[in-house]
Amino acid sequence: MSSPDPASTDPASTEPPGASCPVCGRAVGAGPSCPDCGWLLRTRVLVGPVTQKMEVAFAIALEQWRRRWDLRLVARICDDPGPYQVYIRGGAPSAQEWEAARRDIEPAAPDAEDDQGLRAVLSDVVDGLEPGRGTVLVEVDPDGVTVVQAGLDSFGSPRLGDARTAAWPQLLPVLSRAPRELHVQLVRGIPPLDQRQPWDLMLGRIPAIPRERLLVIGRPAGWQVLDRVAEMVVKNRPEARLVRVSGTVDGVSARTVLAGLMKAAPLNRPYRLLLGVVDPVSGAVRVQDRQLFARGAQPGTEQSLPLRLLPGDGQDITLAILAADQRVAEPLVLARVDLPAGSAFRLRAVLDGPGRVRILEPEGTKVHSRPWADISREIPDRVDLAPVQADLICAIELCGPNELVQARLRLVAELLTVLAAEYPEQGRLRAAALTCTDHVFQRGREQLPVVWERQLGPVSETRAWLAERTSAVIGYAAAAPVEDMLHRASELLYESRVAGRAARLLTIAGRSPHPYPQDPAGRDRTLPCPLGHDWRESTGRLARLADARCVAVTDTAQTGGHAQIWRELGPAGLHVLPETTARLVGEDLGLLARGAQRIGLPLPDAE
Repeated sequence: MSSPDPASTDPASTEPPGASCPVCGRAVGAGPSCPDCGWLLRTRVLVGPVTQKMEVAFAIALEQWRRRWDLRLVARICDDPGPYQVYIRGGAPSAQEWEAARRDIEPAAPDAEDDQGLRAVLSDVVDGLEPGRGTVLVEVDPDGVTVVQAGLDSFGSPRLGDARTAAWPQLLPVLSRAPRELHVQLVRGIPPLDQRQPWDLMLGRIPAIPRERLLVIGRPAGWQVLDRVAEMVVKNRPEARLVRVSGTVDGVSARTVLAGLMKAAPLNRPYRLLLGVVDPVSGAVRVQDRQLFARGAQPGTEQSLPLRLLPGDGQDITLAILAADQRVAEPLVLARVDLPAGSAFRLRAVLDGPGRVRILEPEGTKVHSRPWADISREIPDRVDLAPVQADLICAIELCGPNELVQARLRLVAELLTVLAAEYPEQGRLRAAALTCTDHVFQRGREQLPVVWERQLGPVSETRAWLAERTSAVIGYAAAAPVEDMLHRASELLYESRVAGRAARLLTIAGRSPHPYPQDPAGRDRTLPCPLGHDWRESTGRLARLADARCVAVTDTAQTGGHAQIWRELGPAGLHVLPETTARLVGEDLGLLARGAQRIGLPLPDAE
């Protein structure tokens, strides 16, 4: 007969083979007490008969020890003993007994973390995630053994992979499938699990654990089966970390806490909005990004950007948000919204967490149905955008029938009227006029100037100056001194480009320019420019030095070699006088926006 009195132990005493502890059922070893419940198994041999009083005292002590053990066991499982009181010998406990049992379980796992400590451990996991290197979380809890991988997705957002769980009856078939009975077994263990074989078999049933940083969480601490399995998982992984967590069966799983921390984590890389940027001079289009959310931004952060649309652009505008250094073709957010052409608007977005951006404005934003590859292919290399500041030179031949000359002047007047309305800001658009009459190929008169100039100034003043021009008689039918106007235009527009203003040239004439020098082969008998101006040299300077956009209008459609000359004089657009309009010419000059042009991305706008 054993006794709870440790002073009466006799180490030489033995128990029969196969004996188990009468309190917890654990197979007993050679020690004087049960290593699990502390019940004294061996005492000094007593001399004399066992009295009834001694038997009653022993029975009372054993009953009290069993009840204390059961209460501590159930206290490790739950906060309310009601559902588990069937496993408490002697029936439901009093409030005092239950409170004492709750106090008793605290020293069982002195190194265990509480909920706050668990959050700190898992916060370190989130902070330590790196591209290409994650952490494997193995959670040993009342559900079984769960393996889940934490890492960064292609946008740099922390993500949990799919959890793979092996339930306890699957790992150890001797365990019960009834939840409450299973919990009791997991806390106290059962005799067959004292043998090595079931544990060896169990290890082969745990989901595969990748060879990465390993964190093993055992929760609740003090459950015998859970503690042992957690230790077995880390046994052959010296780099692994084992963390025991106090609590009960109702505690929140570590993977749930980790998922919540990931959703609440600050951004580890900035999020940027893709914008279209148009060169104000050339109209060249490039895609640029602008920061929307900074690195370290917390969930709940709201940001806004002022944006506008390209004049003529509208409907199906794409809002694309990417993570800096992202490694995927598709943006993090790809949305669309219908907006009026040319309008200004504000993008308002809130960060709900890593990888989750919610667009508040503009209203009506929807997930885009098309992939980014298709959208980006439709972005043009350049557009016709009204420049911020521009200088326009109108070069007009005044020779010819009065009706034709007036048609030329009327087209320019209509263009300047439209432009005056489009550019009401003072100094934004300046206009100049160059007019020419014919060279006089008479001795002593060849060097006379044939170009008259209205200097760059307000559009309305240039239009008024042109209204006073009259037609002149053609003096040399084969050519007009267009090359003289081009020479002067190249000088003026070079100065404009140096001043940061967009250069534009409109040439209107009925005849082609004089060559210089004259064709040495004699195929073209047209007299050369007596002032030595080479129209090709001037057009080259306009393109190279002034970066000018040149449009030309002829009285009639040109053919043969003349067609090629006029194509070079008007690379941005060649028109026939009776068939064109001021708006078409203005669009080719890039001073009026084409109604059909579009980028599909918003443009940055000033605050």
